[in-house]
Formats: sequence, C-alpha cells, structure tokens
Amino acid sequence: MPKAGTNLLEELLIALGYKRNWARCLTEHNITKTHLKPVRGRFYVGHLPHDEQVPNEKFASLFLRRDLWDCLKSYVNYMAIDTDHPISRFVCDDPTAEMLERLLFTEDNPNGRSLTGEYLRFSELDLSRYDLVIDYPQLLAGDLTVINSLAGTLGCEALLVAHGLEHAKGVPSHTKNRGRVNLFREMAPETVETFRRRVCAAAKAPSRG
Repeated sequence: MPKAGTNLLEELLIALGYKRNWARCLTEHNITKTHLKPVRGRFYVGHLPHDEQVPNEKFASLFLRRDLWDCLKSYVNYMAIDTDHPISRFVCDDPTAEMLERLLFTEDNPNGRSLTGEYLRFSELDLSRYDLVIDYPQLLAGDLTVINSLAGTLGCEALLVAHGLEHAKGVPSHTKNRGRVNLFREMAPETVETFRRRVCAAAKAPSRG
C-alpha cells in the first residue's frame, strides 16, 4: 500500500544485491499492460488493491502494511514535497481543514475519489496469499522477527538483512520526509484529532463487500 514503507524495502532489496525490474511501479492502471516475468535477482514494486492483480503463483510476494491514519498523513505531507504530482497544488494552495475534508472523505478533489476509501481497498486484500506480511513500524525499528522472516523468505542470512536495512535507512530520497513537512501542524489539534477519529472509524467499519 502507498506510503507504507515501499521505498525502504526497495532500498533494502537493492542493498542485498537485487535489481529493480523494468516496470518502475505496478498499479491497477498499468498491471494489465505489463508482462510480468520472473527474473532471478530482480524484483517488482507495486501498489495493487485487488487480489487477482497479485501474481503470487510466479513470485515470492511481500506485503507492507501500516496504520491507515499514518499512511494518510504521510500521503498528504508528501504531496507538499512532490510538486509534480497532480494533487500537489490542491494540497499546497489551501492547507486547511476544508482541503483535508475534501481530500479524505469526498470525491471533490483532483483524485476524483475519497483518499480514505482508496486506501480501504487494501484492507480487503487476502493477506494469506502473500509469502510475508510486514508491518512498517516493525521494519523501521529493525524488529528481529521481521529481520529473520525476511531472511527466510529471501534465502539469505539475517545479519545481511539487518545491515542492508541500516544502509537503506540512510539512502537519500526525495520521498523521505523526516518531519521537514507537516501540514497538520498548522491545524488546530482538536481538528486533527477529529479527522483521526473519523479515519479510524472508517477503518473499523464492516467491509463494503
């Protein structure tokens, strides 16, 4: 899922000697146009919200997950960094609660859809289809269980994974915010808390089927 540590895992794989495959990032919009071919030592990265889009019968598959509210906050702040993104101006020109309401909960934004609803599609995936499910906070913290699980899935030593992770954390990237942009800081704390509660309530709501 987007903003759940994809780039960190990507840099970790590169540190372990893997190379990116030719498709930069697989999405629901380009997956049908891409010929997925297993190649030893290469990997694909993607944000695929539907089970049938994940070719787990051909590849070892890893799924990164993260708290929904944390993902949404990271997304909004990243839009202030990635000025080439179509929604960047929408976010930067009016960093207010009204903008956040429109972006998170309505279709009245350049995405043409609710960002919360967009993310909730990932919560409906059958995660048992993946070889390994990784919680982003545990990956970032270098949790030993995650390190050992990754080593087992990738067929390498846990120490190499641990060293690769530390290297990956230090790789410069324009996607790494590190707190330099925080649009939520400009809003009243009670307003931010209200948004957080609404997002959490949406995440706990019954599946839309």
